[in-house]
Order: sequence, then structure tokens, then C-alpha cells
Amino acid sequence: MTKLSACQFYTSAEVYAKTPFSEVSQWRLEQAGRFPKRITITQRKIVWRKSEIDAWEADPEGWRAPSAEAAA
Repeated sequence: MTKLSACQFYTSAEVYAKTPFSEVSQWRLEQAGRFPKRITITQRKIVWRKSEIDAWEADPEGWRAPSAEAAA
């Protein structure tokens, strides 16, 4: 059996603790392509990819969703 890799996702509590936005403001930024999109695991559980949140933290003003870059 192989070892499980480290968790590749942040939970909602972790993301909300890392960002200065309210949940509504964060959702609006997601819709505009200025914040990573959430992933719905179950009806009551959402997560974000660590790589995307870490990239956003490194450059919040310059970060754009990959689909927004392709459309531009």
C-alpha cells in the first residue's frame, strides 16, 4: 500500500481564515474570476485547491482564473 499524499485542498474554514473578505464578497470575486472557484464535495462540504489559493495569496491583485485568461 502506498502512503496517502498530503491533503491538496483547503476547507472553507481555512480559506475564510486566510482571506480578508466576507463569504459574500469572496463569492462575488469567484464569479468575476478574481478568486479561485470552490469545489463542492458534498451538499454541505466545499473545498478549494491549495495550489490555487496559494497562487492567489502570492498575487491577489494579479490572479485570474484560468478560464478567464483563456477568454481574454
